Amino acid sequence: MPCYLWARYLFQLGATQLVEADPSRLNKTVTTMRSFFTLENNMLSNGTGLEDGWGAIRRQELTISLQCCYRSPSLRFFSSSE
Repeated sequence: MPCYLWARYLFQLGATQLVEADPSRLNKTVTTMRSFFTLENNMLSNGTGLEDGWGAIRRQELTISLQCCYRSPSLRFFSSSE
């Protein structure tokens, strides 16, 4: 059974909002999200994880999560050296 990324985009968006609502969850959420971003990068680099059709529309949610994590100083997902 293939592993698709689209179903996980909503989780990332929700996790980002969870940290914004409850900063006490920051460290665990950041650790988890960083490993998941690494997994996504590996899958996309290998050409896996994407599907044609309606699942492709969810890709923009990944972009929203990445932008939010990159721009928000309170989330600190990415350091300035990355």
